[in-house]
Amino acid sequence: MFNRFKLKKYTAISLIAIALSAVSAIAVADNEKLPQYKDYAVTDIYKQPNAPVNFADNKKAQPFHKILQQASKFKPNFAGQYILTSWGCGMFCLQMGIIDAKTGKVALPEPKLPAHWNKYLVGWTYEKPRVDSQLLIINAQLTTIPRDQPNSLKGPLKQTKAYYQWKNDQLKLLAFS
Repeated sequence: MFNRFKLKKYTAISLIAIALSAVSAIAVADNEKLPQYKDYAVTDIYKQPNAPVNFADNKKAQPFHKILQQASKFKPNFAGQYILTSWGCGMFCLQMGIIDAKTGKVALPEPKLPAHWNKYLVGWTYEKPRVDSQLLIINAQLTTIPRDQPNSLKGPLKQTKAYYQWKNDQLKLLAFS
């Protein structure tokens, strides 16, 4: 036989389970709205020998000459004809280079992250690029306390994503979660 306390306990547990189910359903629905690789599909994949890296058009790429030359030996891995590579540049820093395998042109894009992340960002990486898509997904690590506050790096980190399209030699922010 149930007393009132047990009934309230089971009612509370049921309500929590229903709430969690609703939150899960919302999260699934939101993920369906986020950009997908197939939404930015590329069908023309470059398969010819890569052009030599052209540093003349991008003087900022000169200090990364060796890294970019090495990366240019690989087949395109991003957006049909591009070679996406990266290297560390200090604590909380990652530099990205994108080489056009057809022309040798080099871009050093800096992902423009949502402005409200600036106080919390401690680092980022990107998901493995796909040769058949222009979509690039950046994984950002954010503190839960602004970085300028004491002990901000001791707290838990929040993982979040930003979605970009590579078009006209630029990363265009599409969405973030």
